[in-house]
Amino acid sequence: MPADAKAQWGGEGAAEQMTEYLQAQDLTLYIEGNKTPFLLAWKLIPGTNGKLQLYKKFWYTDNADDIVTPALLVYADLLITDDPRCIETAEILYDQKLKQHYDAN
Repeated sequence: MPADAKAQWGGEGAAEQMTEYLQAQDLTLYIEGNKTPFLLAWKLIPGTNGKLQLYKKFWYTDNADDIVTPALLVYADLLITDDPRCIETAEILYDQKLKQHYDAN
């Protein structure tokens, strides 16, 4: 994804990059601003059974070069799928990226 896309991978796509374990089937992108220019630039056509979900980015990041969403959001994206392979990857992600922050007490 080009740097000027102003989008970050979430869900399975981000988990694949972060853990190198899951092979993404469904993709999630969080986009800054209006999604119409993004859809036009990428020549994407909305579909009811598509494998790409677009959401509006709802957080601020200091690093504009981040191509994946924060680990906690990726973890949540994986858990809501109710897909066993995503749940397993969420556990791996938790152990690798989140455990040290949330199991401190």
